[in-house]
Amino acid sequence: MLMATRRVLAFPLWQYLNQRLFTPGFTLNPKRFWRQYYDAYLERCWQKDCASKEEPSC
Repeated sequence: MLMATRRVLAFPLWQYLNQRLFTPGFTLNPKRFWRQYYDAYLERCWQKDCASKEEPSC
């Protein structure tokens, strides 16, 4: 039986500390930063998955 592996993401502390100050995506709230980071992560995974399913054009 195959079991799906669950990937648990740790808080991206380094990315949080290296934010550019006062840019449009800047946030001091760690929970808000985590949500934004996680949403961007899911979107990147979704884009990668969609790109891998495309059939090559002949």
